[in-house]
Amino acid sequence: MNIQVLKTLKARKKIKKIGLILLAFFIVNDVSAASAVKGFIDSISKVGNDYYAKGWACQTGYATSIRVHLFAGGGAGSGTIFASGTANQASASGVANACNSTGSNHRFNILISASNIAKYGGKKLYIHGISSIGTANLSINRSGVHTIPTSTVKGSIGSITKSGNSYYAKGWACQTGYATSIKVHLYAGGGAGSGGTHFASGTANQSSEDAVGDECNSTGNKHRFSILISQNNLKQYQGQKLYIHGISSIGTTNLAISRSGIHTIPAVYPDTPSGLTASYVESSHSLSISWGAVNNTTEYQISRSTDGGSSWNNSYYIGSANNFSDSDIANNNGTIYYRLRACNNNSCSDWTESPAQ
Repeated sequence: MNIQVLKTLKARKKIKKIGLILLAFFIVNDVSAASAVKGFIDSISKVGNDYYAKGWACQTGYATSIRVHLFAGGGAGSGTIFASGTANQASASGVANACNSTGSNHRFNILISASNIAKYGGKKLYIHGISSIGTANLSINRSGVHTIPTSTVKGSIGSITKSGNSYYAKGWACQTGYATSIKVHLYAGGGAGSGGTHFASGTANQSSEDAVGDECNSTGNKHRFSILISQNNLKQYQGQKLYIHGISSIGTTNLAISRSGIHTIPAVYPDTPSGLTASYVESSHSLSISWGAVNNTTEYQISRSTDGGSSWNNSYYIGSANNFSDSDIANNNGTIYYRLRACNNNSCSDWTESPAQ
């Protein structure tokens, strides 16, 4: 065989090798071009207190699992990405057929956290499959169909109940969709931000019945509260309307629960009397002491001082009338001072700040 023939044969082999390489390249590219992200959102399911986005996703023609990204309010470019995960859980043959794949791990089950429910509750859920081979990252089927669950503070004031000498605010409160107990804040005279005064707090963690669980969409059974209204708070806020706010456990708005502003903090203490006056009655050589009547009072107590207020006789007069005649003035050449308080079976008011003289 001459040299020219050898050169020709070598050239042919080289061309054939290049051809095979090019053929393999085009075959691979044809497969890639024919492959795409595919998937389906089955549901948003609640398990215990948690919510999960469930479905499947794959790169068609490939057995490897792919990543998925969760968006709220729109797909990539218009929505907000808030979670991600991998579609690597066991999947049935039907999913493998849809994926044209021999793989058996194409399902996903991704937690939608409480904080994300607080931020994005009520918005539509979109899920994008992330290509494992560099093709387009596509929104999978039924994106925009399911709504991310909402959660809110809910509850009701049942009563203000007396037990012995104490008063309790009773009712229930919860974070809907969650079994955990929440805190509650008590206000007098208005809700938070509307002129009310926060005077007590507690937790709605007492046993609650099934009907409350239904209202809360919760498997929990500790959503009731019974919070003491202290004697000092009764004295300070009596007669004002009671408002109770539930405090969100996941960062949603702290809302006033139902029947806030309906119940009145009991008026169990008499108010401090006003209008105390003392005047000399010449015909009887006495002092006439009088004052304005006070509601919720069983008796008045007059205190008298004859030494300028250094010492007081706190039971100088005790009676139900709102006037008193003091005839014991003959031996008192100086100034006589009087002060007054109203009492009932619970307690007494403060003494009048400015004594009559």
